[in-house]
Amino acid sequence: MHKKEKMYEQWLKILHHSPRPAGSKNEQTIKNWLKAAIAEEGYEASSQKFPYTSWQLTYFSGLKQLHPVKDTIESFPAVGSTSAENIHGYVQRIGYTNIWDMYKWPRYAVVDKEGSVLAYITARPDGEVLSQTLLEEWAFPHLIIGTSTYSKWEESFRKGEKVVVSFSLETKMEPRFDGENISVSLSNRENKDAVVVGAHYDSMYNTRGAYDNASGTAVLLELIRTIKPEQLPVHVNIVFFGSEELLLSGSKAYVQSMKEKREMPRCMLNIDGIGRGEVLESWSTSNIERKLAYADLEKRKLFPNSSVVIPPPPGSDHHPFVKAGCEALMLTVNDQEIIHTFKDEPDTNIFENMKKVVKYVKFILENYK
Repeated sequence: MHKKEKMYEQWLKILHHSPRPAGSKNEQTIKNWLKAAIAEEGYEASSQKFPYTSWQLTYFSGLKQLHPVKDTIESFPAVGSTSAENIHGYVQRIGYTNIWDMYKWPRYAVVDKEGSVLAYITARPDGEVLSQTLLEEWAFPHLIIGTSTYSKWEESFRKGEKVVVSFSLETKMEPRFDGENISVSLSNRENKDAVVVGAHYDSMYNTRGAYDNASGTAVLLELIRTIKPEQLPVHVNIVFFGSEELLLSGSKAYVQSMKEKREMPRCMLNIDGIGRGEVLESWSTSNIERKLAYADLEKRKLFPNSSVVIPPPPGSDHHPFVKAGCEALMLTVNDQEIIHTFKDEPDTNIFENMKKVVKYVKFILENYK
């Protein structure tokens, strides 16, 4: 359907080498391919290396429920979880888990007969099971379940029934120094007060990530291919961020470097997650939303249904910029049904929205005031 469109071909190329969690062979392949794709358009990519801690799932038995009824529970290990062998215990509700400083999801402990904690299980209360990255360092293994299991367990507790589960889990965490942000300058103007347009190219371990965030990565490549630098009224840096799913490691390193050089950008546009829906969400600081008012008509033409969220939630690469005092805007067509799951696969509606986002961002940059 879209075979002759280069952005579509590049999107599928990224997905061919997926999942692409930070530190994986697929991620390294995509890093090298991105540099080659940039060179093909006549630009030279700049590289910024940064340290991070990789996380790898090497074995998961699956979560087994032994009581009140035997069942295999759909679940994913959380990124950051530690290893454990032959966990077997009772499930108890103990509080909440902070997810990206955006959500508080119910948390359970798996305890032995003496009440000692063996593991944690966090429930997504309003959607299917997915994987998430832990904001805290945990001394125990940690799984995530979906709303179906959450509802069943809560009903069991109301009836006074004990819930017993078992599982084994093996993970590997390793300090690494090969994290990489890849950037391209699209203007010969002075770098001072530049506009950064970014997207992360890594994915979670359990998904190909067509929506999150191969879509944003392919959009950046299309911007590089189609923007004429001599027509830009402002210096633009396109940045492919690494290790976003590992607590924004790449964008944090980029911002730290800019602060040290005293070269913080004028503003940052983040593209993360172009989904299947019709609503373009702008996660925005208040000043940039006013500044980009000149692009409102173009946005409404492309996305008649759009919304603005002020201040911007913290769950993506714009957040380190905001914390450093930079104006920022994240664009997303939110698709919570497929994020961080096996369902995050190519879809015609995703690609059509990608083309619209390219047009909108180009309009912003080519008419920047």
